[in-house]
Amino acid sequence: MENDEDLLRMAIAYRAHLRLRERVICRQASCKPAWSMLLELLIAQLSKETMHIRTLTRAARIKDTTALRWIDWLHGHQLIERHPDPHNRLRVIIRLSIEGRKVVKAMLFDMAARLNGL
Repeated sequence: MENDEDLLRMAIAYRAHLRLRERVICRQASCKPAWSMLLELLIAQLSKETMHIRTLTRAARIKDTTALRWIDWLHGHQLIERHPDPHNRLRVIIRLSIEGRKVVKAMLFDMAARLNGL
């Protein structure tokens, strides 16, 4: 059964993870949209699914305008790649870059280590 001390340790560990995530992924006040998209892209990549801008924004539950700004930011920081869709010239395929995958993997392992250490 959980007690207040366990809950406090979990909250502190998670807060530390969130702060690390913000330092590593972006140095802005809130990078939740970026993290949500990176996480969805990793899930898609590991599931061998193709992710287009529209499917990414829906999966990450982010408004299109916000998502487009963050997609530009992530692309500019070489965390994602954009590729033309060979089946539809109007669509763009979005994938994690090698560096983007490293970042997401590091964040997930950090979170697991912090929570397992409780």
